[in-house]
Amino acid sequence: MTIHKEDLDDEDSLLTPEVRAALRERQEQEGQDDDGEYDDGDDAGEEEDDDTGDGEDDGEQQDTPPPADDDDMPWFVTLVKWLVAAPICLLLAYLGLVFNEQESATRRNALNRLAQETTELQDISTVTPALNGRPVYIHGTPQTDKVLTDPEFGIRVPTVKLCRNVEYYQWTETRHTSKKKDEDGREYTTTYYTHSKEWVSHPVNSRLFKESSRSYTNTCACRKDALSGVAADARLGAFPLDKAWLEDIPCTTNVDPATVKLPEDIRPRSLAHDKYIYVGTAPPKPRQPRVGDVRIWWSYVPQDASMGIIAQQDGTDLVPIPCPDLEEDVFKVSFPGDDKVKMLGEYTLSRWELWVYRLLGALALIPVLAWVPGVGRLIPRMGNWSTACVLACAVSGICLLLFETDRPADAAIDSAAFFLAALLLWRKLRSPF
Repeated sequence: MTIHKEDLDDEDSLLTPEVRAALRERQEQEGQDDDGEYDDGDDAGEEEDDDTGDGEDDGEQQDTPPPADDDDMPWFVTLVKWLVAAPICLLLAYLGLVFNEQESATRRNALNRLAQETTELQDISTVTPALNGRPVYIHGTPQTDKVLTDPEFGIRVPTVKLCRNVEYYQWTETRHTSKKKDEDGREYTTTYYTHSKEWVSHPVNSRLFKESSRSYTNTCACRKDALSGVAADARLGAFPLDKAWLEDIPCTTNVDPATVKLPEDIRPRSLAHDKYIYVGTAPPKPRQPRVGDVRIWWSYVPQDASMGIIAQQDGTDLVPIPCPDLEEDVFKVSFPGDDKVKMLGEYTLSRWELWVYRLLGALALIPVLAWVPGVGRLIPRMGNWSTACVLACAVSGICLLLFETDRPADAAIDSAAFFLAALLLWRKLRSPF
């Protein structure tokens, strides 16, 4: 009689005497070892129990496999890691975490000293010879005896700067690209163009459009150049102002278009509205402009405008201040004139620049820490890379505490941000996903 495994697993078949006898015979055969010797059932049971217990222990140990050691890797991989990659990462980490903070602190300290050494002149109508060669801060209203003009339109304004602004209503073309996949999964790029009407600072050649059409043809009612002029004799108190300093001063006051004398060639096609002079191929409609319309307006610096300058006094001239700690000369012109500390503060690194370098330094530190043998055993249930991320955030916070000593409050806040990131990473990486 042949007994199959499925017959042995079937509880109903075990009720017959024949099946019970066959089962007993098979168990006796399986109890023998390879040499034909019969194993004791009790010993076998104990071994099975021991194996079962070991399996449970093994299962607990396999929850956190030991990190791969450098000895398990080819020798050339370890050599490249520690002789090439590790020094590069350490250099980047140093530049981001240490040099960045030292440089920022050095610049702030130098600018603070410069602000204390800078003399604010209350009376700028005369020059004080005793201040020659020293940094000064002057502020006031720029003045001139000249009258700036735009002779083509008959405009005359007593100001240090006058601007003619011109805009054209034109068709513009915008290029768009999008990536898609075909039925076979291959990626391809689709390019298309859209057109819109906009006020732009120069005429647009519609013949250069990728999708040219009669519907997108540009014309111009007239062509006028945008102009900007500054007074040659502008001064701030007793100090003459260079033309280049006035180029960046904003023109905040507009000329009344009713005072403009229009040329004969555009007068019939012109209309004054708001601050603009509109010129069209036909009488223009300011609220419904047509392609080809042109609008012109004038603006100037008002007589009560203010400006401030931080520079070194050299007689009546103002020259840059040499500052070796900053590795650059300091010369600041501001419109309107701000506080000298605020003006000098623009020479410091911005907050976003500081944090970009800090994050790059922390990221560069992670692989170096992860390659240290056994670093994953410092924190239970975490591997080398997870532990390295937490340690990199902690080290970054310590660096800020050590090097931001000139700003205790900011150092505490910035360091707390790194330590909070380390805590969140630790809790997240320890918990199962």
